[in-house]
Amino acid sequence: MNSRERVLAAIHIEEPDRVPFSVGLHPDLAKEITGGDDKLLAQKIGGDILTVGETEPAGWKPKRFKDGTWVDEWGILRNPRVPGTIDWFESHPILKPEDLESYEFPDPYAPGRFDALDRAVKENRGRLCLFFGLGWTLFERSWLLYGFENLLRDMHSNPRFVERLMDRIVEYDLEILKQGLERDVDVCHFGDDFGSRKGPLMSPLLWRRYIKPRLEKLFEIPKRKGLPIGIHSDGNITALIPDLVEIGVRIINPVSPIEVDPVWLKDMFGDRVCMYGTMDIHRTMPFGTPSDVEREVLERMRTVGCGGGLIIYSRSELADTPAENILALVEAVKRHGKYACRAL
Repeated sequence: MNSRERVLAAIHIEEPDRVPFSVGLHPDLAKEITGGDDKLLAQKIGGDILTVGETEPAGWKPKRFKDGTWVDEWGILRNPRVPGTIDWFESHPILKPEDLESYEFPDPYAPGRFDALDRAVKENRGRLCLFFGLGWTLFERSWLLYGFENLLRDMHSNPRFVERLMDRIVEYDLEILKQGLERDVDVCHFGDDFGSRKGPLMSPLLWRRYIKPRLEKLFEIPKRKGLPIGIHSDGNITALIPDLVEIGVRIINPVSPIEVDPVWLKDMFGDRVCMYGTMDIHRTMPFGTPSDVEREVLERMRTVGCGGGLIIYSRSELADTPAENILALVEAVKRHGKYACRAL
């Protein structure tokens, strides 16, 4: 099997020749592993998935300030927290509900929006499983535009405004999806963080009122294309998973084991849901030893690997994961990911 076939088999709850894997690396960590050689990185790390989304238009440049802050295409003032990966969001362009009427959304049809995706399709040639990723899908985009506390408050006190705001975002997302899914991609993957360490960031009742029906509308496009739907949400979203499955989600990421129990997910939805992650990026990957990483891969194969439905994944956005642990994960998957789990 090649990587694309391997991932698609896992998504369809079948056992490929080995469990697929993917690793997200902070640029500094990637450089540490290979010295900046992309070809060597592919040889050492490999991985079975390539995720690409829309980008800023051709020729677009952010407005940057002397203090290091900058304004993105959506008009959000950002302050680098971890250069290259994570920012603080210092201000929001919609200060009060009336501002929505005059706020100008980015142009989803701007030239160059899909140049990176077109290059990926051309260069990949069906080798890796190509995920088209739509980030900041709805909830996150809403609070980025209006402010986190403002949004949660107005979910209670000004629901009509929140619905108008989210509907405008959905309009933009639909245009992006229509274009992106015209390309030869394998999976449509949405990113939208709904969870804290303890549970959803809003009540499930509010999530079902504001988020669920709009996600379902977005999911109609990949469904019509016959594409599997994946979703990324950090935090403990256990209470929302039945709803996500109901509206068509088939891949859940990252299933961090201190927040969402992989065994519970396998037991409840193992015939319908593929887990994309399951490595402990809060403890094992940054603070464990290579032996700890290997043991965790073995544990995942033993408890949730059988029958397919598992893609091992870890990310290191903070560059706090030792390079040897990344390499240990890759080696452990290649050594133990052959579905001999019943004998482990």
